Amino acid sequence: MHECLRLDALQNLPSSIQRYAQAAASGSTEYLERVVAVMTRPENRSNLIFLLPVVYLLLDPARIPSSDPDHLAALTPAEKAASRDATLAFDALWLVETVPRDVALELWSRVWRWFHFLELYHQVHNDEASERLICSRVVSCADLLERDAEMGPVVRSTPGFYSIAARAWIAALHSTQVSSTDSLEFQYSIVRVTSVARFLNDWMLGTKETLEAFINHHDPSTLAMWALRHGEFALELIRDFPEEQIGFALLLLLPNLLKIIKKAVENLGIHEFPTRLLIALVDEGIIEFLARAATTLAADEALRTIGVDLDLDVGTFLEVLDGLFEDQRFDHVVRKTISGAFVCCVAVCAQQANLPGVYDDLKTLLSVHLASFTIYWGDRSRSGAYVVGALDLYEEMLPDFVPQVQEAWTRFVVLAKERSEFAEAFACSGIVNMKACDNTTCTRLGPKTEFKRCSGCETLYYCSIQCQTVDWHAGHRAACKTHDYQLSGRVPFTTPRQRAFTRAILHRDYTHLKLKIFVEAVTCTRASRDPHAGYFVLFDYSQGGPDIGVYSLAEPSDALDRLAGAGIQWDLTVARAARSGGRMTIHAVRAREGKSLRHWVVPLRSDSGVIHEGLVKMACAVDGEAQVQSINELVAWSNSEVVESH
Repeated sequence: MHECLRLDALQNLPSSIQRYAQAAASGSTEYLERVVAVMTRPENRSNLIFLLPVVYLLLDPARIPSSDPDHLAALTPAEKAASRDATLAFDALWLVETVPRDVALELWSRVWRWFHFLELYHQVHNDEASERLICSRVVSCADLLERDAEMGPVVRSTPGFYSIAARAWIAALHSTQVSSTDSLEFQYSIVRVTSVARFLNDWMLGTKETLEAFINHHDPSTLAMWALRHGEFALELIRDFPEEQIGFALLLLLPNLLKIIKKAVENLGIHEFPTRLLIALVDEGIIEFLARAATTLAADEALRTIGVDLDLDVGTFLEVLDGLFEDQRFDHVVRKTISGAFVCCVAVCAQQANLPGVYDDLKTLLSVHLASFTIYWGDRSRSGAYVVGALDLYEEMLPDFVPQVQEAWTRFVVLAKERSEFAEAFACSGIVNMKACDNTTCTRLGPKTEFKRCSGCETLYYCSIQCQTVDWHAGHRAACKTHDYQLSGRVPFTTPRQRAFTRAILHRDYTHLKLKIFVEAVTCTRASRDPHAGYFVLFDYSQGGPDIGVYSLAEPSDALDRLAGAGIQWDLTVARAARSGGRMTIHAVRAREGKSLRHWVVPLRSDSGVIHEGLVKMACAVDGEAQVQSINELVAWSNSEVVESH
């Protein structure tokens, strides 16, 4: 037996503590509680290792009662006392800061055997709270013992341990709800919570088994409620005891919870649980809490120097929200997040001078995701309205915003207002969708109802069977079953309303930016090795935009490479434009799809090829002021004389 486990090691204790420790080793619950309370005082912490002989004896496997269900239902008084002693031994073991390598394995064997019995005992008695609590106790013991590098693999490979660690979460959150921060119960709770937090930080979230166990053992609504209560408690500790690390360690549990959402989607492809959990967290007020946490930490110089990442919580939340933007099924999350609470987060955090990471996250969410989604119909197109609705409350705070956020916020609000008003007008209008015959040698353009859709691809329209036949033989036959104007991206436009709304935004932007587009088209065509090869216009909404770019079909460019990567779909679109005699111009749209980009073609159709011909002539023959005047005249003429439609 290792010398630190021998009872005679207790002789090294001060005499005032020694007799309590010896009585505790004999199984006296009262004395064990007393000796732990005394030895956790700062002046006695160096003696904590002498708790090991007591722990070792109380966890003797020979004292474990029978696990027969009938016997568990009616333990003898002595067996109940042994069970209480073992539970207290878990508590005592947590407090030992270092365990010699030679005894860690033997202690873990005893801990696990007693845990297995106590778990069954609480299950038989339907005591769910105690069952969860014993899970957190064994996780804390594991945290202590696996600090030995050789013990880590042993602990983690113990059958069922992943499930136990996952179930310890709720117990850890519950355990901080104590009446006094001076109590021994509170000290146990802190060790328990920080142990679970460390496990989650270091390795628990990195395994598929643990994620699945976590999801299987938790209800999202309950978890969200306790997580926020726990967060408030941690923030209170930070305010009251800024010199201690306790509150900061507790606060780390919340971003870990957010990481679970993110990893459940990324690693397992599980969407229902993280969606429900994120909604529940928003309902419980996580955004307002994170804003308060960030500002509390930033408000005091002493807190800022503790070494804790001030933007961790807000940044992690925004990362999670960022990931969920990838799927339109999360529209309701987006809506709830934006409806005032997010604006509160922006308004509060944007006034602090020490949250650079949060600034970047807020700017990304404002400038990239929320701004770019305003071109989509549905909840996303109306997202700007929620922000605009809350704007009045925070407009007077704008001068106090740090410049980085002030600029992004102002730009987003202007865009959100504009798109929101456009969406409202679009919803109320009786807009007649215009179509052009997709046999591009045909000049017919009119209301969509006058055309019939191809039953194969369901994307092209023709004014007659004859025109459909011509286009069939001109190339549509090769790609009819797979034809789609969307060239890249995973989520298609699923309704005609969505497609019509995006086309309407595009057409309005084209009309407003026509002069700029014509000037760039002339410049692009003049620089091309083949002025007659044609060009395409890219409307980039990935940053809210649009940012306009005109590119030659004959010159290499990143934009051309991205679109040409669609293969035959792009090739047939280019061929269709070439056959149109200038009556079809390729307009491509770029927008965000989560963290990636999607591209699709929305051809501009007109009843005349004069505009295209005029731009090519100017590119070949006109320079300087005469060119600008000619382009202005062409814009004015096209607005009054040419019918154009996307």
